[in-house]
Amino acid sequence: MVTLSFGDVLTIADAGAAKTRLTASGPHAVGMPLDDSNLVIKALGLARRRANVHVVKRIPHGGGLGGGSADAAAVLRWAGFGRSASALERASTIGADVPFCLVGGRARVTGIGE
Repeated sequence: MVTLSFGDVLTIADAGAAKTRLTASGPHAVGMPLDDSNLVIKALGLARRRANVHVVKRIPHGGGLGGGSADAAAVLRWAGFGRSASALERASTIGADVPFCLVGGRARVTGIGE
């Protein structure tokens, strides 16, 4: 895997006590789940934060390109989620690629291939 400078664009605002809200637009937004199955919502749950998140979807969802994992990692970074071994282990509960997306760079990967 390798980090690229291309991807979805997220706008994140703290929701305070209000409910989390996820919206999407862009060329690949049609059919993107906006419910609890979305990795962005799962990342907010892991970080115990509420936010209004808008995703401009430029990477096709469900295509195996890591767009959802990168979006989840962006939310975790916004929430102040760390990069310690234990934080990366917890991030892996959302998706196998989320820890890589938190750290970035290049990596040879093997394993479950979600």
